[in-house]
Amino acid sequence: QIKIEANPSGGGIYTLQSGAGSTDRTITLPDKAGAIAVGAGIVLQTKFDTSTTVTSNATSSYVATSVSVSITPTSSSNYLYVVWQGHLLKTPAAAGGFGFDIFQDGTQKTTSYSDGGGPLEVSTDLTDRVWGRWTKAYYGLAGTTSSTTFDLRYRRYQTNGTVQSNSGSSGELMVIMEIQA
Repeated sequence: QIKIEANPSGGGIYTLQSGAGSTDRTITLPDKAGAIAVGAGIVLQTKFDTSTTVTSNATSSYVATSVSVSITPTSSSNYLYVVWQGHLLKTPAAAGGFGFDIFQDGTQKTTSYSDGGGPLEVSTDLTDRVWGRWTKAYYGLAGTTSSTTFDLRYRRYQTNGTVQSNSGSSGELMVIMEIQA
């Protein structure tokens, strides 16, 4: 059975029109209420956070920047695409660098290169500052339909210097997109 029903308080006209092709086509409606999404790869929802709050880390343990984003996936078999972009600075002290990774509910989801002295995404052999705008991305299975929170954490390489996010209030952002499987 097919039933098309107009909203009694609406006044607009909606037209269902076929294409100009000569091939028969079939549209199969999902057995669920809600909007209709056509095909895999569609962005179902987007969440984001921005901040200019400065954070600082002079340890060899991961510390979160000031952005975090929570999302409740609509299906555990969908995918999440997470992108962080922001400013990180290592202040002078000695040669070294820092690493930064995306975490989901406290679990590290991306990796930085490591040679045994810790994560080493950015490095210098000099005692000068190392700074720049950096980007990190993660794409993986949602695995849940419960709320899940992502953040970016960073730490220094070995025991040298201090690493800051948003030095000079330059801003950072994190975006999460749920992609239909």
